[in-house]
Amino acid sequence: VRLPDIRWKRGDIKRVNLTANVLAKQQALDAGADDAWLVDEAGMIIPEAGLELQLPALLAEVVSAEEMRVTGELRSGDASLGIEGSVGFSAQGPLADLRIAGERFLAVSRPDIQARISPDLTIRLRPDRLAVRGEVRVPWARILPPDLPPGSIGVSRDEVVVGEEDDRAAPLPMDIQVRVVLGDDVRFDGYGLVARFMGDLDVADLPGRPLQVFGDVNV
Repeated sequence: VRLPDIRWKRGDIKRVNLTANVLAKQQALDAGADDAWLVDEAGMIIPEAGLELQLPALLAEVVSAEEMRVTGELRSGDASLGIEGSVGFSAQGPLADLRIAGERFLAVSRPDIQARISPDLTIRLRPDRLAVRGEVRVPWARILPPDLPPGSIGVSRDEVVVGEEDDRAAPLPMDIQVRVVLGDDVRFDGYGLVARFMGDLDVADLPGRPLQVFGDVNV
């Protein structure tokens, strides 16, 4: 998995005793946890997406030496995503089972594209692959591609320079099956075309297979 250039903003990481908190005490006892780690008022900047995200609070409750229960919120602009699930550790590598959901979350904010999404996704990380299932609704988007000189061709991200060593680590295999639903306010304006898109797409990116997209988009 290759991530864009992410710059982390400073935040506080605290160890908290859940059993000292009356509201959390029963939940902590039910889960077998008596302490946790709290990431407070952190954030990140993703230049490629034009985003500055806030992580107001991410609580990782210690269930055992191999497992933590995670709850938190990721905020972008005036909307947020809820995060809940568990993360763990094994001899083979990290493990995670998470659900991410929210409404009208600002996912991209660049001059050429802005988009809000309403995802409901489950993410399952295992040492040998990352699986994603669920649905992403796109209620609002503005796509404004810049004008390019005639004959211009962009450089592929997979470009390889002959004679140079590729020291990138092998990407983690992806197992993605997600439905993308385009709402009634997804608009394109560029290359002489002004249009509104609506439709449903099923996206499948499975190990050993090319990316596949099925569905209908109305213009």
